[in-house]
Amino acid sequence: MKAVCWQGANNVQVETVPDPKILNPRDAIVKVTTTAICGSDLHLYNGFNPTMQKGDILGHEFMGEIVELGSAVRNGNANGKTLSIGEALLHDSKEGRGWLR
Repeated sequence: MKAVCWQGANNVQVETVPDPKILNPRDAIVKVTTTAICGSDLHLYNGFNPTMQKGDILGHEFMGEIVELGSAVRNGNANGKTLSIGEALLHDSKEGRGWLR
């Protein structure tokens, strides 16, 4: 997959990175269709976060399609919403959770 990767202060590049995998039962994998930067990304971009390492992936506000669910959410419930593969999702970083459209 493609991702925007931090290379150092004021330096990001679109790179090919490994596809995500379900690691925990509450994980979900979303195929991103639309994304945008957030003001908090500017702190990372400008190098104000000392924990950033070359190659870290940026981005946390997006819309997309659910393509895989962990066992704890498979056709189940998360944040009061039923999640199913193929449904659209909007990730609201202000609230730190996803919402179905």
